Amino acid sequence: MRAGRIASATLVCHRDTWEFVAAQVGSHPHFRTPSLEERENGLVAAVLSGRSLVAMLLALYRTTPCAGRTAKTPRR
Repeated sequence: MRAGRIASATLVCHRDTWEFVAAQVGSHPHFRTPSLEERENGLVAAVLSGRSLVAMLLALYRTTPCAGRTAKTPRR
């Protein structure tokens, strides 16, 4: 993965979703917890650096049922 071309990204999601994301990625060495901007209807906005974004994507990928499977690994 190449994060070098991404300076930052703004993630807008529901606060409950953010709590889940933060719990999954919080211990990753490249993730820095950003400050949150409160939005309407329970939404929050977080500006993530490129490295934090990659850390978040990797952590969320590991929560999926297919994480770690290769093309040769059969489904369970």
